[in-house]
Amino acid sequence: MSTSLSIQEQPASEGSGYVVSFEEGEAILQPGETEDQLDIIWFGIEPLYQGLGIGERVIGQLKSHFPHLKLNPWGVLPEAQPFWEKMAARGYVQPSTH
Repeated sequence: MSTSLSIQEQPASEGSGYVVSFEEGEAILQPGETEDQLDIIWFGIEPLYQGLGIGERVIGQLKSHFPHLKLNPWGVLPEAQPFWEKMAARGYVQPSTH
């Protein structure tokens, strides 16, 4: 199963970064503290699609799209911590510290 992403760059007037849309959810990415970082400030999967591996596929595709950047999850909810720990263990994102 493949998840198709639409990655649109936001102009500076709307806050720089990217809006990532896919059928099962969306993500918002913003520049990080350094040039080699991109912060994931929102990552949501519709409840109907949670637990099906879609989140991991999307994060993997984001890492492939931005191979030169470190992806950092921000504002991680306690119930999402295991997901982000798994993504960090697989090398897709930096360990969550925010």
